[in-house]
Amino acid sequence: MTNDQAQTWKRALGKAQPRFEEIARETQLSWAQESIFAAQIIAKNDYLQGCDPRTIRDAIINVATVGLTLNPAHKLAYLVPRDGMCCLDISYMGLLRIATDSGSVRHAAVELVYSNDRIKWRGKHALPEHEFDPFNDDRGEFRGAYITAKLSDGDWLCDHMDASEVYKIRECSKAYKDKKGNVRANSVWVVWFEEMVKKSLVKRASKMWPKSDRLREAADILNRHEGLEDAFNNARNVTPAETRRAALADQTLNDHQQNQVQAAIEENGADKAGLLEQLGVASIDQIPVTRFSLVMDRINAQHEDA
Repeated sequence: MTNDQAQTWKRALGKAQPRFEEIARETQLSWAQESIFAAQIIAKNDYLQGCDPRTIRDAIINVATVGLTLNPAHKLAYLVPRDGMCCLDISYMGLLRIATDSGSVRHAAVELVYSNDRIKWRGKHALPEHEFDPFNDDRGEFRGAYITAKLSDGDWLCDHMDASEVYKIRECSKAYKDKKGNVRANSVWVVWFEEMVKKSLVKRASKMWPKSDRLREAADILNRHEGLEDAFNNARNVTPAETRRAALADQTLNDHQQNQVQAAIEENGADKAGLLEQLGVASIDQIPVTRFSLVMDRINAQHEDA
């Protein structure tokens, strides 16, 4: 690591502090602790050190948004490099922690099913009957997975995902294949297949759970970085992409997206008034959610043209 690289990512880390502390008032994370964890993680990873500094800042801000510590002992959230970007990755345990802490569910668990298992599905509101030998290393071929969630009223809500759906999601994931379509070396989908299956199912099942802004934002962060928005929208029992876009037409940016836009404007010295005029809105909180990516691109373009 060169001295210039070190100074660059440390500056990016520092730029995240004001927004982090503002958001963390609700999620109760400590900047003093999380900035140390982040610095230790980045200092040990040459690829993270070479990431776009803006994505390092955004990833740290996302830590505050989802309210999960980067403490490696907890195994809830991680900073990972992907195609020159620093991304916040969240484990399936991290997603379940958000779900239970926010009161979306009391308890949730995911189990994988193999061809040598015996399973009887009893519907979405009853626990399935699943028999298998947990000590048998050869349970057969992977068939799919299911999740059971106990809601605040004591009812059970269950969902399942078969192997073909899992593989479809994997094929679309940037964590599995690079831009050329080649399987990434040491891809988490290869090294930690079971964990990725569980995370995929938690993300989809959470759409049916009582609303939790933190959980929704965490799933959106993961899907954006992995390029999985359409993969999940086109899966069984999930609203198609076209319907989803129509449903989002009247929605405006959430608080986290507003913070990202404001931070990008300040960092790049963009013309805020001119941008809002182009979009036909009076303030950032009126920007349609469907135009979020366009807005960020325009801000970055203004910076590059300056």
